[in-house]
Amino acid sequence: MAPRLFACFRVKGSSTSPTGKGITGHNAAVVAADVPAGDGPVLVQLFSSQGCKTSPEAEMLVSRLGRGDFDGQIRREGGAGSPAIVLVFHVDYWDYLGWKDPYGSSQWTVRQKAYIEALNQDTMFTPQFVVQGRVQSTLLLLSNGFSSSSRKKQTPPCFVVSAELCEPYEACLGKLVISEVHNDMINLEKKVNLELLYNDIFDKVVTIGASNGWVATLSGDDGILRLQDDLNPYASYTDPKSIPLPPLVTLPCCQTQIVTNVSMSSSSPEDEDCVVAVKFLGPQLSFCRPAQSKPEWTNITIENSCFFSSRVMFSKKEGMFRVLGAGGHLVGTWDLQNHKHKIQRLRFKNIPELTKTTNELMDSCCTYEHLVESVTTGETFLVKQYKKTVEIDDGVAKMRTEYLMVFKLDGEGNAVHTEDIGDLVIFLSMSEPFCLRASSFPVLFPNSVESLDYWENVTVELADYLVIRGFRPFLAPYLIPPQHID
Repeated sequence: MAPRLFACFRVKGSSTSPTGKGITGHNAAVVAADVPAGDGPVLVQLFSSQGCKTSPEAEMLVSRLGRGDFDGQIRREGGAGSPAIVLVFHVDYWDYLGWKDPYGSSQWTVRQKAYIEALNQDTMFTPQFVVQGRVQSTLLLLSNGFSSSSRKKQTPPCFVVSAELCEPYEACLGKLVISEVHNDMINLEKKVNLELLYNDIFDKVVTIGASNGWVATLSGDDGILRLQDDLNPYASYTDPKSIPLPPLVTLPCCQTQIVTNVSMSSSSPEDEDCVVAVKFLGPQLSFCRPAQSKPEWTNITIENSCFFSSRVMFSKKEGMFRVLGAGGHLVGTWDLQNHKHKIQRLRFKNIPELTKTTNELMDSCCTYEHLVESVTTGETFLVKQYKKTVEIDDGVAKMRTEYLMVFKLDGEGNAVHTEDIGDLVIFLSMSEPFCLRASSFPVLFPNSVESLDYWENVTVELADYLVIRGFRPFLAPYLIPPQHID
């Protein structure tokens, strides 16, 4: 047997596998390529190690297979699906790096060497999949190895970092720079209007919010609110969409120049039944259906002042728009179909005993409340985020998250404090908040909250309250949820 090299493969577009095929995006599935047609289950063996940077991602994908995210089947030649039996073996040849894998064994290293010889490879690497004893692949070669209930790929959550000026120079245009959550920046060829990022340089268009990858802008020329997909990296590069909404109607004792946020009932305003909700600073809440032939606004005045500075969100579980009052004690729900609304009072329970220092810190902070729903589990959470000003720059406050509390809402009006949201990740930004399963995207941390603001990007792991933060200016702090693409 020839001398061996060891390799731990990173999940990047520039990496290559021993077979010479490029490694694609990190949301792809594990591959069982060229598995011959036949009956019975397919054996998938994973050689892994805690000393390898990308092995945890491979094991996360394996757990998704075991949980049934891909219908528990591997596609054979001819398109037939077979159930998978998954075995994971931890090798020990990375222990020399300083961390001894407690599950590692020389027995599994010898086992992998045998497969390396049989497959005529010269490099031992992790993570490696051996399928049916003869097909080998690295992590993430193709996205269609597992049969799934949907043929569309789901993109990872991301956000816009900036826009680089076009070369040669094109007036008011820049090329989009994005970052997938917990990943490197990506320079795209997609050109966007700089007004969407630098609201103050032209003072004509102001970006006021975002939902489902669509940004909402308010024009200073005609006062028209528009929904645009320019900042969505997965939308068309050559044919960006801009959907004008009807002229705003200002109710008595209300204003429509300052918007707290925008929410949508579906992923696209072009859907026939999509309802767009706009919450203005003050008592006005407005709704419209952009896809109707003659859309018009339905305007509501909210009398209770605790809702004046609140944000609106859409509950897919209830099929209604909800607004959380300041302080989090009241939740308003609007049923447009039956023209009804209700106000529910929440009862906070299981509140932990905090130290005097923590209480004093919270008292010195501004409190922001967020209502977010998990579509996959049907759970609703209330997040209290405590932020403190750390610097004033040209009259603008740079704020830092100092503390965070999560409450789970039940159907009885109880908001129960929790430090365990399981496999879920909550995403907070200037966009409508959303919630995902961490196991659906290997780079995410389960039981955590991700928050993006103009000056801060922070991850809070709830179990042991580990805070990972970064400071830099974010021109468009709008987290874009996963998009389904072909």
